[in-house]
Amino acid sequence: MADEDGPAVFLVDDDDDVRIALDALLRSCGFRVEAFASVAAFKASGSFPAPGCLLLDVRLPGQSGISFQAELAEQGIELPVILMSGHADAASASRALELGAIAFLIKPVPPEELIDAVRTGLARFGRE
Repeated sequence: MADEDGPAVFLVDDDDDVRIALDALLRSCGFRVEAFASVAAFKASGSFPAPGCLLLDVRLPGQSGISFQAELAEQGIELPVILMSGHADAASASRALELGAIAFLIKPVPPEELIDAVRTGLARFGRE
């Protein structure tokens, strides 16, 4: 069962089906999940910034995932970031990793790979 006061997995993906599936997968593994369709929705939620791990799609309406990751880095916000993309390219992956991403995952992401990356992110807060 998820610790409702512990760090969360903040899932930002504009594809409803992907967001619902990943939310269900993460919850089934006991993670607390807050899911959003855009960076703007995440920022407006009042959850930002908070302890946890950010699972972020690269291509999003409005602000891209990599642009948001760069913004976090510029502001000194140390929220662990995992980026995902179904349209990956070497330049995007390289930029994400330069900015400190824990992982750059290619959709469809194998569940074990996703869970391992999330555990790595949450471990930065001393929790799983």
